[in-house]
Amino acid sequence: MLALFGFLTVGALLAPVISKHASPLVALIAIGPLPAGCGLRTGAFIVKGIEQIARMARMFVFAILYFGIMTDAGLLDPVIGRILAAAGSRPTCVVMGTALLALLIHLDGSGAVTFLIAIPVMLPLYMRLAIAGQP
Repeated sequence: MLALFGFLTVGALLAPVISKHASPLVALIAIGPLPAGCGLRTGAFIVKGIEQIARMARMFVFAILYFGIMTDAGLLDPVIGRILAAAGSRPTCVVMGTALLALLIHLDGSGAVTFLIAIPVMLPLYMRLAIAGQP
């Protein structure tokens, strides 16, 4: 019975989004909690969820801005140059180096920190070798 309820809820959420009658956020807020019987408590759930992710969101915004400025200023060019010298222009070696970097960074157990360090540092290298498309 619970699985049927879940499928019906997903269908009720997808129908207005696919038909362009509602955005996904509106559908999740308006349609999601109603069949579960949450009603007016939905606002409290939203506030509690935002409070739980606020610190992580601040860290992501800071890292994106910081590494974006550092990349534009050319601070990472020596690091990228050394990696290119070691890996050459072989994309497979660069990808394996990225995996090794992520492995070493992830030793602290935080996936968010791994993402925040590995992606901004390696993206210019991927773009220089045309491994990744333009953002």
